[in-house]
Amino acid sequence: MSVIIEQIARAEQKASDFDLDADILYRCDKTPAQLSTVKQQVERKQFLRESMGDAGKADAFFERILLVNELQDVNYLARGLVAARSVARIAIHGLDGSQIGWGTGFLIGPGVSLTNHHVLPDAPSCKSSKAHFNYELNEAGEQTGPQIFKSHPHRLFQTSVDLDFTVVAVDEKASNAEVHLSSYAYLPLIEATGKVSDGEWLTIIQHPNGGLKQLCVRENKLIKRTENELLYSTDILG
Repeated sequence: MSVIIEQIARAEQKASDFDLDADILYRCDKTPAQLSTVKQQVERKQFLRESMGDAGKADAFFERILLVNELQDVNYLARGLVAARSVARIAIHGLDGSQIGWGTGFLIGPGVSLTNHHVLPDAPSCKSSKAHFNYELNEAGEQTGPQIFKSHPHRLFQTSVDLDFTVVAVDEKASNAEVHLSSYAYLPLIEATGKVSDGEWLTIIQHPNGGLKQLCVRENKLIKRTENELLYSTDILG
């Protein structure tokens, strides 16, 4: 709990450097064309061209982003489902095995997950904690999962207090089912900048309060992007 309190204190200190409420109020009804810098726009267009492989389509999509045209191709839903498969509920256990909290993480490569430092701050907490995949409702409204995978920090563990992330290795086979981790998608980290610019809308996939997997598709705006941080608005729980 002390790690979370420290994280909140650092966030409050950063927020005190400017008028957060006034900044959000100013930016909430502005478009990316009005909020993003020239550098962000150049990086965004270049990223789209490289990832889409078609300069014409990329430029048209870029203009839609700048002017906030929220029409999407229907494959947005299918691609979102693929991305959502990589997202897991993180069960935080104490060294004595007791349940002490929840978090959200996702796979970034085969057998490798990413979560927040304030969720898993050190190797011992990783060793006793687990990733719950497929804990959600299906098309019929029925609960599925979870498939539970143990963490293995002795194989891979890296954390950062300042950037608030922890990377840890995950077991290949579920401990409670005949399911392999390779059956889930992963979201590779991409070094290139330009993945998002100020004023763009986001879709946030999460396990709020350790509950079933949910997503927020409205009122999720990237307010401000700094060198190491993203400040965004969305509906979340603890």
